[in-house]
Amino acid sequence: MVCGSVGQEMERASREALSAFAGICSKERNLGGEGARQVYRRAILDFFLMRCLWVSLLSLVFGVSPAAAVIVFDDSSDPMVLGNDAYYEIGISRVNGAITYIHDRISGEDISPGNSHDDLWWVKHRASGLVRSSTFSPTSGTHVFSYAWDAGQSILTLLYDYSGSGETLRVTVELSASEANLLDIRAAVENGSDDPITIVYVPSQLSFDMNEVELFYFPYYEGVAFKRSFFQELRSTFQKYQHLFADFAALESTQGNMALYALPEEGTFHPAELGLGYSSWSGGVSVYHHMFHTWIEPSQPWMSPILRLRVGSPILQTLADYRADRGWDVLRDLEEKAGDLYPRLSDAVLVKIDCQHVYDWGWAGSGSVFGWVDSVAAELSNTALLHPVSFWSGGFDNNYPDYLPPNADYGSEAEFLSILDNAGARGQLVMPYTNPTWWDEDSPTVDSLGLDIAARDLNGNPVQECYGANCGYVVSPADPRVSQRQAATVQDFTQTYPCDLLFEDQVADRPWTYDTHPEEASYTSYTDALIENAATSSGQIPLATEGMLDALLDIEMMFFDSVMLDKKAGWISSWGNYNWVVFPLTMLTAHDKIAFYQHNLAVEVMTDNKEMLTYNLAHGFGLGFDLTGEPGMVNSEWLRIDESFQRSVAALCCGKRMTEFEFLDIDRTVTRSVFEDVEVVGNHDTDTYDYGDHRIASRGLCATSINGSLLAGVFTRFNGLDLGGEHFLVQRKTGRNRYAVEQPSGADVQLRILKPSSWVFSNRVKVVGMCEDGTQVDLTGYPSTDVQDGYVEFFWARDLGGHTVDFYSVSYGNSGGDFNVGDVEEETEDAVWLDRLKISSYPNPTAGSTIVNLSLPAHAGGNPLHAAVYSTDGRRVRLLNAGWVYSREVRLIWDGTDENGAPVASGIYFLRVRSRDHALSSKLVLMR
Repeated sequence: MVCGSVGQEMERASREALSAFAGICSKERNLGGEGARQVYRRAILDFFLMRCLWVSLLSLVFGVSPAAAVIVFDDSSDPMVLGNDAYYEIGISRVNGAITYIHDRISGEDISPGNSHDDLWWVKHRASGLVRSSTFSPTSGTHVFSYAWDAGQSILTLLYDYSGSGETLRVTVELSASEANLLDIRAAVENGSDDPITIVYVPSQLSFDMNEVELFYFPYYEGVAFKRSFFQELRSTFQKYQHLFADFAALESTQGNMALYALPEEGTFHPAELGLGYSSWSGGVSVYHHMFHTWIEPSQPWMSPILRLRVGSPILQTLADYRADRGWDVLRDLEEKAGDLYPRLSDAVLVKIDCQHVYDWGWAGSGSVFGWVDSVAAELSNTALLHPVSFWSGGFDNNYPDYLPPNADYGSEAEFLSILDNAGARGQLVMPYTNPTWWDEDSPTVDSLGLDIAARDLNGNPVQECYGANCGYVVSPADPRVSQRQAATVQDFTQTYPCDLLFEDQVADRPWTYDTHPEEASYTSYTDALIENAATSSGQIPLATEGMLDALLDIEMMFFDSVMLDKKAGWISSWGNYNWVVFPLTMLTAHDKIAFYQHNLAVEVMTDNKEMLTYNLAHGFGLGFDLTGEPGMVNSEWLRIDESFQRSVAALCCGKRMTEFEFLDIDRTVTRSVFEDVEVVGNHDTDTYDYGDHRIASRGLCATSINGSLLAGVFTRFNGLDLGGEHFLVQRKTGRNRYAVEQPSGADVQLRILKPSSWVFSNRVKVVGMCEDGTQVDLTGYPSTDVQDGYVEFFWARDLGGHTVDFYSVSYGNSGGDFNVGDVEEETEDAVWLDRLKISSYPNPTAGSTIVNLSLPAHAGGNPLHAAVYSTDGRRVRLLNAGWVYSREVRLIWDGTDENGAPVASGIYFLRVRSRDHALSSKLVLMR
């Protein structure tokens, strides 16, 4: 009893203090407001964290829990009061059940004046129009309202009965109170008329003061947050779910916080539409609309999913609660879902290859398009994700779903298969384009099966869509012939033309639609059938799709799309350019479950500029490049930049939970994101931004790991040293005492690397230029190399004596003797590297052949391995391996010949081996 009283008193005192502080901040919001609001938001978060700490301490020390909040219900006056004494209070009309206010007990203010026009709900009949809850009352003869309170279950039941003209309607709304900061709402509808009900609004038009809005969070792709100006400029938006990521919305205002989200039953998709903005019809206030699309036949009951209203939580806590409420914590993580594919997938830059562009622009010359693609793919990183499109007859948006055999004008089937086989040998992934949702009306399949396979609107007509001059039909996923044809496509790309992943366009991005096809379970089951087909296909091959949809989290491997494409294309210009910011709700709830990339086709959002590089890494996207977007892209330096930052930054974030996100400036143009142990600061502004010892370039970023193994970004000052311009830099810890410093783009420059405190002896610090041809150039004695107590400086030059530098190795050796990179300890703190990269050869010297034995670090999914023999002048003599290997022990043989099979002269040669971040060289002596 004493302990319980202590907990209760601590919590009561905390709430009173916070409420008082909220009043101070509220008064100050017009005097230096942003600072006060940030402090207030931090205080709210601290309150929730402190309460969790009290629960833990009281449980551990005294063996008891603090006193729970007391649920409150009072119907002695109008409005009735429902809530608890800790978090929230809701006013409910005794006349018609409308919400009259929502009170945030933490802030001490009303966050909402309730339902606009006193309507808790509306229902819309297809023909006869709206029925509104405000027309019901206890005294009405035809529209009767009543209520009942179940104290044992803490449920307030609101009952609405209509009877007249031979028709009936019953709507039941249950409000379930909780000791936590939540209230559950659930509606049931029984239609007693001949007119189907097509929309159920519940809760209808929750209103709020536009002048008090901080941010309104909306699940549009990765997530957006609307500013106060959006509402003050009297703007609005309505979006369907499916197309939105989730049925979720949240408001943070100076008066408090609230969120409303659906908790659907597993296996049932409830199509909804979410809207917000100014409503002149609602009396000039800002409102949040929430509606379900339905088809409730006569005498057919319908029940909504639970709608959970949370009050008082800051957005990050709300999202954590939402994730837990949805059960996503127990879904498979991306790494588990991808299995052996994960190491290559996380390293992969998407490389779009449009075969039709190559053909139309004559890039292949006298050769075949497929031959050109194969040769270009050989020049890409071994970790590229090749995305071939338009390889079929007719080109893009034509001939779907008949993608195979490939277009004979582009080359033979054997040449197409060579692309796949050679990519696999190099360790590259291949993901061809398909579309299971929309098929060309002139394709052989549609010509054969007819229009009976099309989805049908409410009038029974086939749903046709045209993309430019290309017209086709939305196919019904419930038709067995559609699912069978899609199964045949999956079989083609797993057996006849084996690929690593399959891209299925529009599955997540297609807006929900009615489908009256006779094979559908109901008129509203289109998305359910679409999800079921995707689940079936995912059992055969990993899937990727356009868009983001919560119902596909455990099915798809990759989501492709972003609000950035809609912004750049002008599709959301009605929002206003400065009325919203990106806030990654989706990443904060699901980034560990799926790999996110920008749109797979749109050149506007490919990573070929600073803005997109920073945006992607700051918000948890992988990088993408359009190899065939325009002439010359094959030689673009952005390929090198993308490969470097994907491997060093994006790969460390891929499949990791985004645990933090915040704005670092008042204009919300600088963001800070945390992906478990990697922090990314994104400067989305046109000015530079100082962050610690670094100055981040305009539109640049700074990525660091908590353990100090990574420092990467776009800088004008690096480790306290001004660079005199913009430089793309990557500093990675590749061994216990070794760092690799890459500069995929930027002029030659003097760089400073902070020296670990354990590097005591300056004469053991080595700086070595690691060249692409295997040459190693020791810069230790160069005038520009300076080793001081706290740092190492050296001159990063692209060219060293005619050799092109790949990266610089800065290391600490165990002796002061001659330096060889192979003498540097290769142990790393990365848990996936369980051993050192080792190399040996026998016989050596040799009169003919020598056997090279390699011991590679253990890594799930294998390792990329590049091994070649070089002459003393740096010329490559013979390539021994370029691709992925899946055994820790690898055996290679060099027979003393060159690339053409001709014997080489006696002399000294060097074997150069690279795997992931590790590189070793070994001397080979050939004596004829």
